[in-house]
Amino acid sequence: MSRDEEFWQVLWPSYFRAGISRSLGRRVKKADGIPDITLDELEKAVKSLNLPYKVERNKSYPAFWYKKEGRIVVKKKIPKTELIRLVNEKLHAMREK
Repeated sequence: MSRDEEFWQVLWPSYFRAGISRSLGRRVKKADGIPDITLDELEKAVKSLNLPYKVERNKSYPAFWYKKEGRIVVKKKIPKTELIRLVNEKLHAMREK
């Protein structure tokens, strides 16, 4: 997929995974992390925000280069920290159902 890096933001499942440290890539508080998050769950959360996105399934997070966990590439409409916060809220709401 060709894209201008300035206009897209990457979300990795590792950003939200409760079981890893911040130094390995977690971007939310440990208490707010999601255990065993999947790319499909992350996709549903991003989709519910009505933002344009693409799913890239065969990508590896650099800290876990040996795992093909995939990633979501989201059109940049809001700051990344805000996007991560909103997606994390959606993930928690989905898990509570």
